[in-house]
Amino acid sequence: MSRIYGANPRPRALLQDIPDDLQQAYVARFPTVVAVDNLNEVDQGEFDFLVTTWNAMSVESHLRTIVFSRPSAVSNNVGMAEPTPGETHGIRWIGTSRAREVNVPYDCPPALKTFVTNRLVPIVMGKAENPILAQKSSPHLTPFLLTARGEVLAGSFWRSPGIECWAFPGEVVQFGAECAGIAVEMWRGQDMERFPQPNQAWARQVRWRTAHEITIATALEALEQTRQHTLNELAREQERLEAQLNATEVKADATERRLLTAQGDELVRAVERCLTEFGLEVTYMDDRWPAGDRREDLRVRSPDGGWILVEVRGYRGGAELTDLLRLNRFRSRYVRDEGHLPAGSWYIANQFLAQDPTSRPEVLSSNDAEVATFGEDEGLAISSVVLFDALMDVRSGVLSQDEVQGLLFQSRGRLGYTRRPNPSQ
Repeated sequence: MSRIYGANPRPRALLQDIPDDLQQAYVARFPTVVAVDNLNEVDQGEFDFLVTTWNAMSVESHLRTIVFSRPSAVSNNVGMAEPTPGETHGIRWIGTSRAREVNVPYDCPPALKTFVTNRLVPIVMGKAENPILAQKSSPHLTPFLLTARGEVLAGSFWRSPGIECWAFPGEVVQFGAECAGIAVEMWRGQDMERFPQPNQAWARQVRWRTAHEITIATALEALEQTRQHTLNELAREQERLEAQLNATEVKADATERRLLTAQGDELVRAVERCLTEFGLEVTYMDDRWPAGDRREDLRVRSPDGGWILVEVRGYRGGAELTDLLRLNRFRSRYVRDEGHLPAGSWYIANQFLAQDPTSRPEVLSSNDAEVATFGEDEGLAISSVVLFDALMDVRSGVLSQDEVQGLLFQSRGRLGYTRRPNPSQ
């Protein structure tokens, strides 16, 4: 092989349109750095990788490339993917996303994952909208950062077989030298000739190492493999738990949290399930009344064997005082049918549905006198928020069924209850 004169030490970095104040960081990392405005100013064959704020459309096929696409660039093109010879696909920025939930794929290499988490994610979260490179389903892209919808905000593709292109939003260029350092470490495993160990570290090659060095290096490599395996296992376990939590949240939204979100019959059924879980005998009444003559929604058996009439209402605004008058009418109908008064009346309201339950006021908070009078007739006004808190405490074991039953049967006027601390949490 003939000797090459004038060759610069590798890896040889070519910078295109990188701001002057950022170029020194590349000089500190790589033995050869040349900065240009246009690629036609140099012979691209004399370089190993390119960092650009333009695109990779006219970049020679041997150059691994990092593209920090400028928001003001005339074209949205990033480059051409050619995963196998003759198979080409255009890669471009296809729009913007206003997503606020993003994630880094669990199989992203550790150093790159750290860079994306510490550098890219804060930039993305600091903007109202971000450019979309493609969808996760694209077979030509390896995503570095995804929205919950699967939109790719940064990623890589093969410009030609074995030659990668990394694509990031333009703002990440401020951390470009750090990113290039991570890329070169990864590319070194693909091409030791173009990306040799720093400072021609021949002494770090296996041939020139001592037996003791090889033993330690082998142990270190095994440790890294174990660490990566552990991280992958943890990532898979995290994904499993996140999926389990999501499914449980969906189920809770459709059941227990109906106490806080529902109206109409959905709310009535949620209250029925709750009171039944308190150990009460509950009768659903709406399917027992004739059409056009509905009365109380539920009946609850009292300790003395009588029936408590339960009216359940849901409102986007506040509970309405006229509901107490409606319950009085139901009591009168009950007396006419049964010949004696009911054991009591419960008015259960889910109010201010659009508000965080923490900030919702008490039921009929501005009608204390009327609520007190309601209590004198064995009446009890109950917020569905209070029911939810009591239900969670019963399930966690800090409130017994006997206690919650005593609270319901002995209280009059307005039911008060504060969520109890759970020692196990």
